[in-house]
Amino acid sequence: MNLKKFFALSLVLGLSALALFLLPELALASLEGSLQNLRTSLVRTVLPLLAVIGMCFAAISFFLGSPRAKEHFYLALIGAFIAFGGQSLVDWVSSIAR
Repeated sequence: MNLKKFFALSLVLGLSALALFLLPELALASLEGSLQNLRTSLVRTVLPLLAVIGMCFAAISFFLGSPRAKEHFYLALIGAFIAFGGQSLVDWVSSIAR
């Protein structure tokens, strides 16, 4: 088998496998359930982790005597408020829509 035919066959098989795994109807998976799991993991792990990292950065800059430590604290607080408040807003709107 020459190289061009082998490449074409592997490309077709690879794209078919990719379509099989990514399309919810073919993979017998629910897209809504997958997105719900992704949202839950983001809200329960990533957002609190980022909020703690931001607060730790602000605390370190305060202890090192940075003149912008207060600004770092406010930015970390505003970021956490937007992240958690945005999630609460999305939950509220989705509960109204149902």
